[in-house]
Amino acid sequence: MPKNFLVGIGGSGAKIAESAIFLCAAGFSPDTGGDQDKLFLFLVDPDRGNGNLVRTTKLISSYLECKKDFQAHGNVRLFHTDLKVPDDEKDRVWTIFDKTDMTLSEWIGFEGLNKKEEKDEQDMMSVLFSKEELNTPLNMGFRGHPSIGSVVMTELPENNYPFKLLWDELPEGKPFDVRLFLVGSVFGGTGAAGFPTLGHRNTLKFNRNKEAAVDEKANISRILLGGSLILPYFKVVKNDDRADMHVTSSDFPIATKAALEFYDTKDSLGFDQVYFVGDSLSQSVGEFSVGSTSQSNKPHYIEIVSSLAAFDFFSQEPVTVEKKEKETMYFIARRDSNRLDWNSLPFSRSEEKITKVRSDFKLRLATMTVFCYALVTYGRSILNAEEDARNKDEFRHSWWKDNFKFKEDDFLNPRTARNKEYLQKVMRFAESYLAWIIDISDYDNVQLMDKTKLAEGGKWRSPVNLTLIGELLKETSKKRGWADNGGFLQCLDDEEINNKIAKDTRTFTAANRLLNLFYEGAEKFARGNYTIN
Repeated sequence: MPKNFLVGIGGSGAKIAESAIFLCAAGFSPDTGGDQDKLFLFLVDPDRGNGNLVRTTKLISSYLECKKDFQAHGNVRLFHTDLKVPDDEKDRVWTIFDKTDMTLSEWIGFEGLNKKEEKDEQDMMSVLFSKEELNTPLNMGFRGHPSIGSVVMTELPENNYPFKLLWDELPEGKPFDVRLFLVGSVFGGTGAAGFPTLGHRNTLKFNRNKEAAVDEKANISRILLGGSLILPYFKVVKNDDRADMHVTSSDFPIATKAALEFYDTKDSLGFDQVYFVGDSLSQSVGEFSVGSTSQSNKPHYIEIVSSLAAFDFFSQEPVTVEKKEKETMYFIARRDSNRLDWNSLPFSRSEEKITKVRSDFKLRLATMTVFCYALVTYGRSILNAEEDARNKDEFRHSWWKDNFKFKEDDFLNPRTARNKEYLQKVMRFAESYLAWIIDISDYDNVQLMDKTKLAEGGKWRSPVNLTLIGELLKETSKKRGWADNGGFLQCLDDEEINNKIAKDTRTFTAANRLLNLFYEGAEKFARGNYTIN
């Protein structure tokens, strides 16, 4: 089975990885034909405090915590993907520099190049880089100057994580058996530097030190190299005049033009397949920031599109030496208006797969949204003993009576310390997912989820007697409410679902049975209430 690697480069790369993780949690993931999909993941960013990076690294840890103790019943796809990352959190990001406030001058040993035989090298560096570029601390990234990044990113760690994650999978790999997908922006600093540097033939594709090449002359490697190059799709509001080195939204077009001219003329890149992804609306994702913690931008739907590109790359048919295409092939997807709905997302290069993948995507996100919403409202209330008086009628429902009892037993009572601690972890992940999907839905042209039905004033809506759960998607639905015929509670009480799960009373902990019940109920509700085609 092919081994799938996703590498997020820079702030945009981290946000795309964030999107991919949420899709994997929802059960929409790279389908490579195995019982459980695997996705190797790591990030590249010298800005250790980058808000986008920190948010994604926390999400990785949260996913792993939830995945570790989750037991899926039947075809439940919650946390379906086995996310493979280095064990140590600090090893999940290549920060490039071992020390903070490193400058390019220090990195290249500029001051030491003053000997007579090295003076020419020092003079050349003075021509290529300004004093500001040489002496600006790079702890907040490359500040829109990819030429700096291209110098410092050529030396990959030989025996250290996160690249060791890749090196360890190479020796036994067949031609094109390791599918490596890079994601980064063309218009910033780290992504613009890292995408072509890591994409160079000799960096990863035919790395001589790590047994990557099978037959370099025939362009055959153990690595099938792909990437999603992100064109400008957002703007940030600049609220001050900075004198230090930085890049703003107004610089994006000229930076993109120069970068695309570079990609058009260079034949030293090792990419087998490249996706170009962008959006002309240039929507705001927050306030301007040079970097560090303040660079925490709102999620954007283009990050979902880039995740779909990665999953399309991972899910393609096996590439063999005999079948490898020699000619250049182009696939173009665009929407006909500013509106973005369930039908206008690009799902696959294969026309035969588009309908199936679109339906699965819609079902998984609808199910995940209903599941998370029900869990953090209704589920949290059920777990709170202080609300028992209000919930007394809820304990008469089949889903509770058939599966749970208030005894000090981890297999019967979801309120035991062990179960409650785990459920709280999943609830925190669910709240992160809801906040993400609400932000994605916050753009006027996005017609996916209706954020007003999910939250009001920053708080989740109460589920009691609520009709709005049947209207979470921005489309025509049957508008079944919480307690209506065919509503969520009736799906949760479904006899077939309860009979299956009740048989596993001593197999799954009460926490796991509650999660499986809620997920299966959410999927049944999504299929019955929304149009999944």
